[in-house]
Amino acid sequence: MLDRCAENGDQDGAIPACQRASFTVMESEWTYCYRIRPYYRNVGFGGAAFFLFMGVASTLFAALNADGSFRHPGLAALLFGVFWSFLFLLGVWTLLVYYRYRLFTNDHAIRQIGVIRDDHVELDWVDELQWRRVPVGGSVRVSGVFGVVKIELNNFSSADRERLISYLRGAVAETRQTGWDEFRALFSDSPEKRRRRQRVRVLLFLVLVAHAVAFAVVGALGRDVKYLVLSVINALAAAYLFWELRRARGRH
Repeated sequence: MLDRCAENGDQDGAIPACQRASFTVMESEWTYCYRIRPYYRNVGFGGAAFFLFMGVASTLFAALNADGSFRHPGLAALLFGVFWSFLFLLGVWTLLVYYRYRLFTNDHAIRQIGVIRDDHVELDWVDELQWRRVPVGGSVRVSGVFGVVKIELNNFSSADRERLISYLRGAVAETRQTGWDEFRALFSDSPEKRRRRQRVRVLLFLVLVAHAVAFAVVGALGRDVKYLVLSVINALAAAYLFWELRRARGRH
């Protein structure tokens, strides 16, 4: 069999080679390897960098207390440091998940590798394949004699998501699958659903732009740094959403 590891979202569509993987129950050459879509890598890098900057800036601002805004500058600096450090670690965790995660499949088994866990299930011994409508994008729970694998479908690119759904539908007998009709009714795509999503995104983009302008005006008139920071945050979010809108329009 041909080993393939999907580097989801690559512009050139290249699929680099994927290493052989095996587990104790049975050794096999994996047919396909799924990876988390690059969106989470971008969120991890962007979030970690932003939260690190905010943590350092706010902690120094409170500790120095140049304008006397803080009655207890030491305590304020500590609280800022703890808060932003927690968010920074979430960004780092997102990066770890992106670079560590692998989902291997073949005609006989499924193996899912995360930062901490390494789960697998043999298809011949599957008791139930449950299609779920939560979390966002839906998920699948495959339970068998030798283990359980829980797969969140929103982690993958659209192409890999459809490939994985098709694989799971054919890999396990329909009599052992539950929740498929409800799952399909909720997540089946259509031009009308795509238009509805586009309208919601456009509305959100306009709201973010309005907030960015309003916070910028209030911050400039009142010379208040926190409003200028909020303006920058909203502007960055609006820019990212605009990029998503352009990309979605290019696909359709």
